[in-house]
Amino acid sequence: MSVQIAIQKEEQLKEAISQDKVDVCQNCGNTFLLIWLKYGCDFNDFGLRHCPFCGLLTEELTGDIVV
Repeated sequence: MSVQIAIQKEEQLKEAISQDKVDVCQNCGNTFLLIWLKYGCDFNDFGLRHCPFCGLLTEELTGDIVV
């Protein structure tokens, strides 16, 4: 039973990654989901993303690490 659940979770993760819903950190390997609840009135997306676990800063479009 637990093996079947693990396989099912792995399939859900693969599906979410294929739909770009999940980010995987290039540095620490943690997998996380970024959910934007509400855009502010002065919203300006520069396309920079950081890992909430290790702080690695990357560009969203190219995946390049920002130093």
